[in-house]
Amino acid sequence: MQKIIVIDFGSQYNQTIVKQLRSMNVYAELIHFKNAYTYIKQYQLNIKGIILSGGPKSTYEDNAYEIESDIFDLGIPILGICYGMQYLAQIYGCTISSVSHKEFGNTKINLIKDSPLTYGTPDTQNVWMSHSDAIIKVSQQIELISMTDFHPAIIKVKDLKIYGVQFHLEVSHTKYGQKLLQNFCFNICLINKDFNMDNYIAEVSEQIKKTVLDNQVICALSGGVDSAVTAVLLNKILPGQITCIFIDTGLLRDKEADSLIKEFKTKYDLNVHCYDCSEYMLNNLANISDPEEKRKIIGASFINIFEEKLNLLDLKQSENFLAQGTLYSDVIESGTSTSHKIKSHHNVG
Repeated sequence: MQKIIVIDFGSQYNQTIVKQLRSMNVYAELIHFKNAYTYIKQYQLNIKGIILSGGPKSTYEDNAYEIESDIFDLGIPILGICYGMQYLAQIYGCTISSVSHKEFGNTKINLIKDSPLTYGTPDTQNVWMSHSDAIIKVSQQIELISMTDFHPAIIKVKDLKIYGVQFHLEVSHTKYGQKLLQNFCFNICLINKDFNMDNYIAEVSEQIKKTVLDNQVICALSGGVDSAVTAVLLNKILPGQITCIFIDTGLLRDKEADSLIKEFKTKYDLNVHCYDCSEYMLNNLANISDPEEKRKIIGASFINIFEEKLNLLDLKQSENFLAQGTLYSDVIESGTSTSHKIKSHHNVG
């Protein structure tokens, strides 16, 4: 399958980029920057484009995130966003520095040159900025496509299908961001619209069946949307093989736990074991006022309770699997090797 890969430099909008591409019927995958070159070499024939994400680092720092320079010589179209733009600009001779006029939020840009990336968009448009570094010296290898009143906003490497944008084109605040992404995918990368979620769900379902075989899947239920959706979908894929552990923490709404258990069992036919651990959880949280400390206690308590109750189950199979529902946004917010922590989540282990 043809695909666009998004190289993860730590932006909290990374998954939004992937989501936008998939909404355009373009298959996209998020790849850690340390694994990028190995992955690209392995799947090079299927990769039609590369997007370099934004991130919290500065390109001129000693520990700045970087990828193998050979990636730029493969002839695959590249689009850099924010940090990604500054990184590729630095590769091609530009100077990046912290600037006194930092740009955040709604910002006007002006096109000064036509390009395949900006085709069909107006000469003046509003974008969503978030940067304190900028290109302060443009090299001879770079063409300026667009400027704000202060800094380069869109650039292109001369004679190559390599572009950079200083703003977040993947968010709705950038009015023509979707059009720019479409231009990159279809006018520059020439990728086919051969991805759709129906096929993807079928493929993933088959992968799960081949992985689990006849073994049991233990699913952790907290009462939230993530774990509930995971349990219901898995039960459709592997009927009779899903065992759910629901832990009543005492933190849900009044009588919500009873309502959820009833619905899980009657409406969705889930095999649910429910344990009232509200006293244990609330005792652990007593006299704790810091929100982040509370979140960490809840996460640790969930794990302790889950392991204890798991030992009470009579699991006949020697090999069993753990299923946990987690949104990628929760992973990002909890902090990764590339992005700073916003807040911890109990469903990120």
